[in-house]
Parts: sequence; structure tokens; C-alpha cells
Amino acid sequence: MPSSSGGPTSSTFGVEFSNLPIINVREEFAQYLKLLHDPQFCAGLLKVRQPVELPTLTWRGLPKDALTYMLQRAILGVEACISAAVDYELHLRQMITPKISGYMEDPNTAPGPRGTAQMYYNNLPAIVDPSYALKTKHPALWERVRRFYHEVRNPLFHGYQLHNPRVDSVIPLFEMLSDLYVWMDSWWRAFR
Repeated sequence: MPSSSGGPTSSTFGVEFSNLPIINVREEFAQYLKLLHDPQFCAGLLKVRQPVELPTLTWRGLPKDALTYMLQRAILGVEACISAAVDYELHLRQMITPKISGYMEDPNTAPGPRGTAQMYYNNLPAIVDPSYALKTKHPALWERVRRFYHEVRNPLFHGYQLHNPRVDSVIPLFEMLSDLYVWMDSWWRAFR
């Protein structure tokens, strides 16, 4: 059921939702990528009793654990942007039907093989145009993303954190996520 904000609502838990400002998500990602290339920020991650200043909060846990938080937020941001991109393009092209609305409400029901990575990077974009699926448009990037979900994303979202992370090992992960924004922007007209 839609809320007064236009988003879904949970009658069971008494919370309402509104659209996530995608421009903020993209800006946060850009800020994190910039921080990871800032020697002063990276040096601060080695100081145990010093809080880490991030663009939207002050991290007071172990400084090295801020990298897990940043990576989790970056992954959530890309996933939110893909849903927003598909929704935007479907509305722009006037392709919304009750069946397609159902896919957008529960992306796991979209046609195609199962799996979180499959759903985000192939099934959802293919609703707009099958050529937009990552496995079709950029097969090598799709293979990296598929492995990333299995080896990195899924553990980070199922009870694990990065163990003794180093900035130089995290930067390539952020760069891969950046490549996903480039892929998205190749068909999502809102951010060209």
C-alpha cells in the first residue's frame, strides 16, 4: 500500500518509505572514491583511537572497519541506482503495465535466471531492453560482477566484514562499481 509519501508502507511495522534521492547515492559514491585516493584519509585509517570522518557521518568504530561500511554503502547505492534506472526508463518509454509494476515491486519475480546479481544486472535491465543486460552489453564486466557477488558482496551482507582491509585492495572493488555506473549511464538517460 502506498504511503502519503508515494512509497510503500508496512502496516505490520508501522513505517513508511519514500524514494531514495539517487543523486545523493551517486554523490556519496564519488566522495568515497575520492577519499580512497586521499593519502591523509588513508593514513587516518591506521590510527586506532581516531574517528574517521566520512561525508555523511563520523565513524567511531575501528578505523579499518570503516572500509567495510563504505563498501557496503557503495554496493547498496549501485543496486538502488539500477532499480531507479530501470524504473525511470520504463516510465519514460511508457512501458509500465501491471505485470511490469509487479516486477518493480519485487524484482526477484522478474523473468530470467535466479540470483541477486543476475536480477540486478541482467533481469531488470532486460525488461527495458534485452540488449541492456550486463551479460550482453559487457560480458567481461558481468563475469567480474558475478564473481564479486559470490566472493565479496554476499559475505559482506551475510555476517562478515573485511578482515584487516587495505585501501589498495578496496580501490579495485570501487573501480569495478564505478564501471557499473558507466554501464548504467550508457542506457539510463537521467545521468548521461
